[in-house]
Amino acid sequence: MDILKKKKKEEYKEVKSFGLSPRSIENLESMSSIWEISKSQVVEQLINYFHDYKTDFAHSFELAIEPQIKKRPRFGGGNTYTHEDTKRYETHVKMALRKWWKEKPIEGPIRTEIIFQFSAPKTSKNGYPGSKDVDNLVKAWFDGANGVVWKDDRQVCSLSAKKIFGIDDRIIFRFSELEIDLDNWKKLSSSYKWVGD
Repeated sequence: MDILKKKKKEEYKEVKSFGLSPRSIENLESMSSIWEISKSQVVEQLINYFHDYKTDFAHSFELAIEPQIKKRPRFGGGNTYTHEDTKRYETHVKMALRKWWKEKPIEGPIRTEIIFQFSAPKTSKNGYPGSKDVDNLVKAWFDGANGVVWKDDRQVCSLSAKKIFGIDDRIIFRFSELEIDLDNWKKLSSSYKWVGD
């Protein structure tokens, strides 16, 4: 019995190490009921999930906030206006990134992965967060990162984006600079026969 208690404490400790709040830990009971498995099994699945998503990205950042989409702009008087909700969200993202990223904005090509995690509801028709388009989630995040992590999101050459249900609202952002072998690219380009040549 003591061994099981010790193991359970270690599991909870490992989950907390991912930055989960005490309230999120309490949500385990709710998720246990939804999934119809024990709380220890929920913890085990969460631990395995995060271990699976460990990657070789050079930089990793997490923000405990509900992911928001880039809402459609408003028009008036011949001008285009960014929606106020989008402004507030992008400002929040930018401030959080500035507090974390102390380097100058990256100027070269970038590959990145973003996981948009939504707090799991008590019931779900589809089993996945379907109310927000993933491309619009990416747009809002990228605009928040512009001028902070990179100069412009046009530098992103490789992107993986996911939206999932989880134990709390959270955005997991990972990225690395891409290395491009220009000499090799020139060789490939010069040897390629274009249609019409």
